[in-house]
Amino acid sequence: MTRDHNDGPRVRGLAYEAYVEMAESLMTRILDEVAARHAIGTVRVRHRLGAVPIGEASVIVVVGAPHRGPAFDACREIMDRLKNEVPIFKREELDAPGGGSRWVGELPRESR
Repeated sequence: MTRDHNDGPRVRGLAYEAYVEMAESLMTRILDEVAARHAIGTVRVRHRLGAVPIGEASVIVVVGAPHRGPAFDACREIMDRLKNEVPIFKREELDAPGGGSRWVGELPRESR
């Protein structure tokens, strides 16, 4: 969920940008690798692009599995890898004097 706070000034909203073809290709690879390591069945991810208002979901990860342990483990790994590896960039719109915005995070990196 998007939050109204981060590091410093209050946040009014977020916007995400990505090189879609590259992001989708990397997400697919991540899902395939995670599914091969965990006892899970269905796995789906959806990450929003563009403006995302405060309080709305930015990313959704759905994992179906016979048991919750592997599902939760797979979910955590997917989220961690999405944040670290997939080229989706976040810009915060600030609620500070004069407004403004800032890019958040670093360039994606492979976390193997």
